[in-house]
Amino acid sequence: MSKCPFHRIDKYDPESLEEDRLIIVANELWYSSNNHFDNADRIVVGSPKRDWMDETNNKFAYRCLPLIVANTLGWQMLCPYEVDIVWNGGSRTEDLSVDVNGPYKFALSHFGDGVLTFSMPFLFRTTKNHALYVKGPTNEIKRGIQALEGFVETDWLTFTFTMNWKMTEPDRKISFKRGEPFCQFFPYPKDYINNFEPILKAPSEGTLEMYQQYSKSRNDFNEALKTDTFSNSGKQWQKFYFRGEYPEDGFDVKCTDLGFNHKTSSETKPFSDQRNLKNKG
Repeated sequence: MSKCPFHRIDKYDPESLEEDRLIIVANELWYSSNNHFDNADRIVVGSPKRDWMDETNNKFAYRCLPLIVANTLGWQMLCPYEVDIVWNGGSRTEDLSVDVNGPYKFALSHFGDGVLTFSMPFLFRTTKNHALYVKGPTNEIKRGIQALEGFVETDWLTFTFTMNWKMTEPDRKISFKRGEPFCQFFPYPKDYINNFEPILKAPSEGTLEMYQQYSKSRNDFNEALKTDTFSNSGKQWQKFYFRGEYPEDGFDVKCTDLGFNHKTSSETKPFSDQRNLKNKG
C-alpha cells in the first residue's frame, strides 16, 4: 500500500471500510441556500411512474411488474433548473449549445461530438468491492438524445464522475425540466457477474412441461379475451407473475411456498441526511 499521506486508507469514509456492512455514502461537495435548492431534494429513490406509462391504454404498462421494479431500482438525480440543448451536428464542444436556466451551471458541453455532461454535487463512496452502475432514468424515453451508461468503482474513488448523454438528432431542441431526473444509479458487486457459470442447454423434461403448461394457459386466456363474454367480465389480466404464482390447474401454488423470494418493489431506501448544515450558505 502506498505510504503517500493522501492515500492513507484510514482517511476514507469509515463506514465504507466495514466489510460486513453494505453502505453508499453521498459526500456533499457544495451547498447553497442562495440558489433556492437543496441537494438533499435532488437525490431521490427512483419513481415507479413514467409519463408514457400513464398514457398507455388503461395504463396497462403498470401491469408489467419487471418495469415497475426496475423503475425504482436505485436512486435518481434531479435537475435543479431547466436545461435547453441544441446540437448542430458538429464535433466541437461549441457545436452543442447548453442553456442552464439558473445560476448553477451543472450541465455543459465538455467532450464534444454532441455529448451533454451533467456534473454531480456528490462524491460517492461504496463498501469495498462494490461499484455504482450509473445510467439514465430507467424506462424513460427522450427523443433526440440517449443516456450513456457507466460502471464506476466508487469503493476507492476520491473524485467525482459525470453523467453523460449523447445527442442523436441535430437541430432539435431538447429540454430537461426542473425536477426531471437525468441520472439513475445503484450499487453492484464488482466481481458478482464473474462468479456466474453460463450454461446453454436443452430444457429438462420438468422445465419443458412447466413452460408448456404456462404457454397453454396464456394462449387460452388471450383467445378468451377476444370473446364478448370474457372481455365484459372485467378479468383482463392473469397476474401470475405479479402474484408470484404458477399456472397449475386445481392448485394454488406460489413461488414463496417453494422458498423463493418474490419482490413487487425494489425497496430502495432514501438517503439519511447526516449533514451538518450549520454555517453553510
